[in-house]
Amino acid sequence: MSRLPHIQVWGATAYIEVPPAACTTGPGIHWRVPPRDCCLTDPTALLAALRTATREALGPREGARR
Repeated sequence: MSRLPHIQVWGATAYIEVPPAACTTGPGIHWRVPPRDCCLTDPTALLAALRTATREALGPREGARR
């Protein structure tokens, strides 16, 4: 993961909770800085980051297009 040092791959059984946009106070999971748009991040950039992180953590998929 040298190209993405700030990314941690936790494995197939891990999950990340995302609270509703209106949840801005605790206790529990909440936004310190609430999202401003309907998307939390650019979907194209997120997909590229996930593909890179997965490939670097697990290696290329068999039969995957390059």
